Amino acid sequence: MLYKRITTISKVYWGDEQLIYHHRSGDTFLFEAVPEILLNYCLEKETFHFSDLFDVLNDITGDKQQKEAYLHSFIEKLLGKNLFVACDS
Repeated sequence: MLYKRITTISKVYWGDEQLIYHHRSGDTFLFEAVPEILLNYCLEKETFHFSDLFDVLNDITGDKQQKEAYLHSFIEKLLGKNLFVACDS
């Protein structure tokens, strides 16, 4: 599945957490316990595939099923906050 960023996004650090500012809506979102490399990858790209994210997490320990479940949950958060949309291609 392909995911596309639908707005301009800014990121700042707040302690160990990452705060995302949605330029279109003015909303801010706090991302806790999200690997910085994963969030950075998504925010720096216009589009990404699910498999791209799996590759980003390749060095993080855990079995394949755990990583897939985590990534599906993470993507749902991005979609729920209207930062990305799912595309057909």
